[in-house]
Amino acid sequence: CSSEANQWRAFEYGCGTGRLTRVAAGYFKQLRAVDISEAAVCCARARLHDFHNVTVNQCEGIHLHGENADSYDFVYAYAVLSHVDY
Repeated sequence: CSSEANQWRAFEYGCGTGRLTRVAAGYFKQLRAVDISEAAVCCARARLHDFHNVTVNQCEGIHLHGENADSYDFVYAYAVLSHVDY
């Protein structure tokens, strides 16, 4: 990963229990991760408690109220779209 990415703000949609988030956290200055599942968010927060550059929040499905796409340098989702009701 480039050193430039180490200064990026990233957003992960559908973080689940935070397994990928934990790996990705080392590559970004700030990482905001969200998931629809309260239980998954709780697990992710526990898994990521020692990462001070990561915040994990519950979201309302595909509605990301208050999020501004221009606030992030990198946005990603992994194995999420199959779980989304359109």
